Amino acid sequence: MANLCRKLKADHNIEIRNAVDVNDLAIRGLGRDDLDLGRYCQDRLAKAVLGKKMDVVWPKEELFWHREYESFWSMNCEVVKFYTVDVYLCYLIGSELIDAIDGAADLKKMKKKKKKNKKDK
Repeated sequence: MANLCRKLKADHNIEIRNAVDVNDLAIRGLGRDDLDLGRYCQDRLAKAVLGKKMDVVWPKEELFWHREYESFWSMNCEVVKFYTVDVYLCYLIGSELIDAIDGAADLKKMKKKKKKNKKDK
């Protein structure tokens, strides 16, 4: 993830702060030691997190770094569709995992508050 962020900055002057790998987020958010979430491809990760099978069709042409395209408009339509779906699927997975992590944190706070209230009585 760090390497990708460096390339985006160097090639396109796009700076990403607080980048997170969705696989790492899945490990933390799902808390499933029985699954090797760090090695899951995006399709399997979507199934594990969203509960839906996603068939993202890879373009027939070889994918390479955008700098090799003269412009966005020179990219094959199939490649543009893939990158659009790819990013949106990452967003859906990440959003679900962040909600799960936040929900777990809220639950811990509530439990601590209940314990504290019992001790005070």
